[in-house]
Amino acid sequence: MDFNTSLLIESWALYAAGVLIVAARFISRRIKLGKWRHLMLDDYLMLFALVNFTGVVISINEVAKNGSNYMSEEAAAALTPEGVHNAIYGSVMTFVLEIFTITGTWTIKACLLILYARLTRGTLAQQNLMVKIAAVYCGLTYVVVIILFLFFWCHPIYEYWAVPVRIEQCATYYNHMIFATACNISSDLLLLVIPVPIILKTRLPRKRKIILIFILGLGIFNVLAAILNRYYNFSNPNSYVFLYWYVAEVGIAVLVGNLPLCWPVLRIICGFTEQTQTPQYHGQTISGSSRKYRKSKNILSTTALGPTMWDQLDDQDEASVKHKMSHELDEPSSQGSQIELTMQRDQRNTHPQHQAAASAFQEPPTWGQPAPDLSERQARDTRSCMAGDKIMVVTTVDISSTHNLRRED
Repeated sequence: MDFNTSLLIESWALYAAGVLIVAARFISRRIKLGKWRHLMLDDYLMLFALVNFTGVVISINEVAKNGSNYMSEEAAAALTPEGVHNAIYGSVMTFVLEIFTITGTWTIKACLLILYARLTRGTLAQQNLMVKIAAVYCGLTYVVVIILFLFFWCHPIYEYWAVPVRIEQCATYYNHMIFATACNISSDLLLLVIPVPIILKTRLPRKRKIILIFILGLGIFNVLAAILNRYYNFSNPNSYVFLYWYVAEVGIAVLVGNLPLCWPVLRIICGFTEQTQTPQYHGQTISGSSRKYRKSKNILSTTALGPTMWDQLDDQDEASVKHKMSHELDEPSSQGSQIELTMQRDQRNTHPQHQAAASAFQEPPTWGQPAPDLSERQARDTRSCMAGDKIMVVTTVDISSTHNLRRED
């Protein structure tokens, strides 16, 4: 099997695995949050990261197929017009590949930072401060890496796909790769350090410790993939073996960024049993009935010292969902209560007062001048009906009409 075919199969196989893990994440989030519209910012960012992963897989196969402008002047001079066209196209795809790789990996870092922020908000002030520092560092490094790549290392920008190449950095990417790799690895290590104090403060069973260590260990593999990517790029400048590690780097990052949120689906697939907690959450529906939410423990839930980081994440998610639901239900519930109270008040009123309210709705009197046949109390009731919602007035008229029919019978 030649190199291009091998790269094609392996890259798309890894991409398929990435799509499956992202799908498992979204199904798990749907199970946990209850509705698709309750998805959070990091969920949507992961979709954006998947788009970049798609671009990485397409780009590396195009680069392997068409080559690039990374060649000697003699080799460039010997190219046919078709060869020049292929080299230019391959160089453009190399440039696009680098943009997709940087944006995809840094987007996954952002997803992890949002996750860590939810875990540490309001409970672990020191770790939450570390998350904020890491967020600033990752944001700055991404902006600096992109700006230097576009406007500093190779200028003007079209020199990146010039054939023959006139500026060595535009073909080798050496300075860019050294700087971008340093920023990438340092930010990855920073993200690995943040969850460690949270786990150290808990006494997990051995099985659960192994699971957490495995998840964190995947971040180490991501760092190793980044190092191997640059190693093969620098040590074998005329080989495209480094393309394997491009797709591996982004693929492992997708796995690391999604696996911590896939426990509901993993429990279903692996047949894990789960226990339930007694606390329940109550919410009011529009009809006024109560709805209960039961919180379940997952495989990483219980420790001797209390809830783990995964319970804190569940609490944050459920609190966000409850806040959204209460905000949506407040206005309809209050309107329903007002209508119900108005109906109860009107049923206690006498028949002449209902007639007065109905006539007042048809021909509203001027303020301070009630109809001659109304008493002072009836006039106040009339003004109250007129000052209220029209729905309340119509309800009063319906009750009055029903009362008249019953009297005639």
